Amino acid sequence: MLPAPKAQEAVDSVHAFQSSPSVQKKIMPPTRNANKHPSRHDFEALGFALMRREQSRAGKKTRMRRFISWFGAEPVFLAITWRKLHKSGWLEYAGKRPKPEHLLWTFMWLKSYHNEEISAGLAGVDEKTFRDKVWFYVEGIARLDTAIVSPACI
Repeated sequence: MLPAPKAQEAVDSVHAFQSSPSVQKKIMPPTRNANKHPSRHDFEALGFALMRREQSRAGKKTRMRRFISWFGAEPVFLAITWRKLHKSGWLEYAGKRPKPEHLLWTFMWLKSYHNEEISAGLAGVDEKTFRDKVWFYVEGIARLDTAIVSPACI
């Protein structure tokens, strides 16, 4: 678990990122470079596609509530996790082809902890593919710095 000052710094940096003028207010479809450096907008668009919901009909609070109920975190936290995994070199490990969708599957599975058959069905893939991709990211997240992930957070 983060010490109180560091935890507050992390929360403040997320809020600064979300309220910065460079962040687009409109939810955009995934960008061309989404596999390499996905933004919170990319994760939000991919998440709503996985949820099979149209994202523009609801208000921002409702969209975030739905997203968090599926994935357990806001899209900005998924983008931060992706960047941390990228910086750690984990995404290039073992010749895997990382995709943001797979990180979404991981957060979906960690949030709901359904069995493989249900989770793979929601993701639209077979059980072996789902298991392989999800556990790759679970291991990568577990190996991140203990200031980010620690047993006390679980």
